[in-house]
Amino acid sequence: MGKSKLPADVFPPLALSRSEKQAIVNYTEELVAETLMTSEKFIAHHRKLNPERWKYVKTQEQLHVYRSRRRKSSSSLEPPQLLDMSSNGSYTSSEASQTKASSSRGHSHRHDADYLTDGSLLERAQSARAPLMVITGKMEGTVEDAAFGALADNEARWRLRDAYIGDEYDDQKILATLKTPTDDDPFRFLGVKWATKVLGTFISQRDMVYVESTGISRDSNGERVACVLQHSYALDRVPELTEFGVIRAHVVVFYFAHALGATG
Repeated sequence: MGKSKLPADVFPPLALSRSEKQAIVNYTEELVAETLMTSEKFIAHHRKLNPERWKYVKTQEQLHVYRSRRRKSSSSLEPPQLLDMSSNGSYTSSEASQTKASSSRGHSHRHDADYLTDGSLLERAQSARAPLMVITGKMEGTVEDAAFGALADNEARWRLRDAYIGDEYDDQKILATLKTPTDDDPFRFLGVKWATKVLGTFISQRDMVYVESTGISRDSNGERVACVLQHSYALDRVPELTEFGVIRAHVVVFYFAHALGATG
């Protein structure tokens, strides 16, 4: 963890109402369901991306990186809103796909080979300001290994996970916890997180507020799939920290790990 420049109590824990919690649950479940369907379509199309929409970047070990070639400028750029208790949340979204223990970030535009449909949550998530990335490939391990490695249901485990993957933050706080691991569902977590990071000497500190959902789901064939969702979620009670010179960043990450033999 880096050296924090912000007060320790800049954001207290959130006390979410029942309706606010349900809005987050509905939103994350819809995102996971749609992106899992996208992942299945990607696998059914032999894990091929439309080269007119996606540019190959590099391969490292058995992971292949692609970047979107262009973006739809008319798409909504705003993260989902969770307003005060008298208001309802509104949603947008994002995408991903992939294999045995594979990861993916990103999504695409309208085209049969992109596996998206008009008006989908995935399509509306596309940003006009930054390219989307997809990482796909194979890794050693099981679906359970992937789910366990992604689990960060408390701040100590969160810091440990990010230290392993080299993605450490200056500040980290779980603002609200909606779901925790159980005996029947040991990798399940759903919560609202806040984190900050300094990206360079001459770049302003960034912070992000997002929902994180992890666990094991089942695809349309009943096969187990490790799923990770991180998606920006705007809340009135977690305002931007402009007085500290911090810029609010937008985060969209999906990671799916399938057992390779289960998908052919």
